[in-house]
Amino acid sequence: MVEYLKSVYVGEFLIGSIDEVKENISIQKMENPHYEDPTQTMSISPPDMYKEKYCNDSNYCDCQALETWWNKFRAIVDDLIFKSNVHTCRGQNSDEKAVKKDRPGCINKHGNCKARFPREVFGQTEVDPKTGALNVKKGEAWINTLTPLVTYILRCNSDITSLLSGTAIKAIVAYISDYITKPGLKTYSIFEAIRGVFTKNSEMLGGNLERKEKARKLVIQMVNSLTSKMEIGGPMACLYLLGNPDHYTSHKFTVVYWKNYVGEVLSSWRSDENMQDIVPAKLVLQKSNGKYVGFTAVHDYMYRPQAFESKTLYEWVQMSIKCKALSKKHDPVDSDDELNIIGQTLKETVLLSSPSKYKATVEDADDDADDELNIHTDDENYLKKRPEIETDQTGGSEDILESEISANRKLHFFLKDHPLYETHRVYYDERRSNIVPNFVGGSLPRADRGDREYYCATMLTLFKPWRSGKDLKQEDYSWDETFNNHKFTDHQSQLIKNFNIRYECNDARDDYSA
Repeated sequence: MVEYLKSVYVGEFLIGSIDEVKENISIQKMENPHYEDPTQTMSISPPDMYKEKYCNDSNYCDCQALETWWNKFRAIVDDLIFKSNVHTCRGQNSDEKAVKKDRPGCINKHGNCKARFPREVFGQTEVDPKTGALNVKKGEAWINTLTPLVTYILRCNSDITSLLSGTAIKAIVAYISDYITKPGLKTYSIFEAIRGVFTKNSEMLGGNLERKEKARKLVIQMVNSLTSKMEIGGPMACLYLLGNPDHYTSHKFTVVYWKNYVGEVLSSWRSDENMQDIVPAKLVLQKSNGKYVGFTAVHDYMYRPQAFESKTLYEWVQMSIKCKALSKKHDPVDSDDELNIIGQTLKETVLLSSPSKYKATVEDADDDADDELNIHTDDENYLKKRPEIETDQTGGSEDILESEISANRKLHFFLKDHPLYETHRVYYDERRSNIVPNFVGGSLPRADRGDREYYCATMLTLFKPWRSGKDLKQEDYSWDETFNNHKFTDHQSQLIKNFNIRYECNDARDDYSA
């Protein structure tokens, strides 16, 4: 393994020390009038190894040409390392700050280099007797480790090292994940970028240019500044302009507001006075013909068909699709009591028996609308593949013939307590294992710190079947005891471990930085 690592990356020049390489480059420039900066040229491939000349190593090759290429390779790599990888600390004196005012210095307030230079050097590869860490040979303190072949091909600065500990691996996973899932700029960052543009152009603003030209220059600089801060590259910008997707995945994602479900579970065990810390779920109200109906995604699971009694919430959000049903004549149900689901009053229909559990959001619907209860779904592409389930342009589910519902046993009725019992059906497909729940509304609680009871309640909500919070534990048991006694499947246990990886990676990143 050590020989492999030594062959993959180095922490020094290939031919000599930094002073020797600097001298060799100076001599080469003096003696060769056609010298070209290797950072401005393309790499040259090695000579063809298969020639007519027979060599002792049992390969057909031009040995002299190949040896010449390798000598030139080493010289070019050293030149590239000297020009691209040698670190020079900035910010020690005012003159350097003035020259490079647009590039922040690397010296922090304690006088240390933020890039951690100079690095520790090792005369030979050795194992640290105190920590057991492997220290690969490194001869230069002012360059990072690199792979010569990568440097030769890319012709720019690179930083390549081996991750020899779990801490380092988790730290880099956290770094990459944060980098590819960057959120939008904060408002204060946007205003700071705009202020910086005005500060840098104070002379231009007080100059003699026309106001239109001043405005044009300012807007261009603001756009460039914001673009660089958002770190949007040219390829991504082109994809957006061309209307192409900016990523491709083997799985699809469905949004789950997990706190609504946990709040419903905990509300079964708490009095109204103890509900302050539970975020009330949004209950959507729609109006038609003077009648109202209220629904929330939590109802879909609580009042799921009896056939899916044993399904967990995690499985339900993966596999189920809610869709609207039509009358036998394939016309929208447009009777006077279309939305009078069970002939109750408004207060009874929207299930506001515990007002602290829900926040009502009223959406007025046109009485003549074709689909007044058009439930939006992210599964429109999937639904289009089913002849009995179609979606319109708004992403909502189209109407389904009741005769087709009767004929297709995969379409099921909700329980009668569901607010949409008479107008909607549910389709459950266990082949949808490539659907991944995307838990939003806050990070899932972590297993190793914080409120243990809340964590256990959350995991049981996701991975133990329930219709009411009372189904998840007994009166005399705590959530922690119930969690420890419950038999999770191997797949569920693996998912629970995966939920905590983000926290472990962030902790490792902090430890690695320290």
